[in-house]
Amino acid sequence: MARVYSGATGLTLFTFRGDAAGDNLGWSVRNAGDVNGDGWLDVMAGAHLSDVHGSNSGMARIWSGQDGSVLHTLYGTDADDWFGWAVGDLGDLDADGYADIGVGATYDDSVGTDAGKIFVYSFGGVGTPPIYQHRGSPCQTSTGTLPRIEVGGHE
Repeated sequence: MARVYSGATGLTLFTFRGDAAGDNLGWSVRNAGDVNGDGWLDVMAGAHLSDVHGSNSGMARIWSGQDGSVLHTLYGTDADDWFGWAVGDLGDLDADGYADIGVGATYDDSVGTDAGKIFVYSFGGVGTPPIYQHRGSPCQTSTGTLPRIEVGGHE
């Protein structure tokens, strides 16, 4: 589970729960930026042990910072990838006016056993499906660690 607390009063604003026992929702929690363009910062959390697409395929969910409603749910596609192990706000990488996010799949095997992968999603507002972009691949001599992605050029 993940909770959002008021900075002014300390009261619980929202409580978010996983879909099933053992999902581990809340393993990773971050500010998602404003993915729907309503002027409120949104919230995201990962559940790397979710079993929707196979054992431990994983899931990440984004909720509205305004009312706590679900904006997007993203699922890992393969068993044991642990999609949602890490989540992060990446700013507005494609300059479309909406925040973009990254979701890590620690044990993704698409380029080698447990090499891992970072999935980058771009949102076009409420109801718009996310656009997936793959960023980076491991170096041949590395242990499978993907390059770090940062937004640059801003002061």
